[in-house]
Amino acid sequence: MNSKIKIYKTSALELSLQDCKALPFLKIDTGWDYSQLPWSFEVCLVQDIKNLWLLGKTKFSAGKMPDSPPNSYIEGLANFDLIEFFFAGKDARYSEYHVAPLGRWWMQTFTTPRQKDPEMHIANVIVESDPSTSNGWATSLKIPINTWMKNLGSEPISGNITATFRSQSTPLASLIKLPGEKPNFHQPTYFAPLEFIKLD
Repeated sequence: MNSKIKIYKTSALELSLQDCKALPFLKIDTGWDYSQLPWSFEVCLVQDIKNLWLLGKTKFSAGKMPDSPPNSYIEGLANFDLIEFFFAGKDARYSEYHVAPLGRWWMQTFTTPRQKDPEMHIANVIVESDPSTSNGWATSLKIPINTWMKNLGSEPISGNITATFRSQSTPLASLIKLPGEKPNFHQPTYFAPLEFIKLD
């Protein structure tokens, strides 16, 4: 049974990273086909008066990493360890955000499955990450709400949280069970509803 994507929300305050870290994290340890994985990761999603926060962390060391500066936007992160956040609007549009070790990140909006939006607005994010990756890693993205919604063209209504850890023998994880004989994260019609948890 598919879970809801919980987003903690306050409409009165602009939160700090420490505020967000103090909220409950969701542990994910299931594969794209809902098989039990031998590893897990944790996430927390928070919306304040100005921003959407995406926090991801693990308790195991990072695998091979791309040759790029920390806390930078980079294409091709799916070839390395990362956590992925998907959001869909009221039509076929959806956005994908990657967070990876040492603050590397990426985003893309799609008009239909795997069809990139040529008019996507790259979010002016603030990235923060732990400086060490040997005993696990943590990265957070702080995304302006207006950019998040503009790319979707409407209020976000559903989503999924997935991961690709190339350092693991079973590398693909998903919060919700996805159909098909092969793993395919780009199935917005199967995304789970968003549930906003009020903090006010």
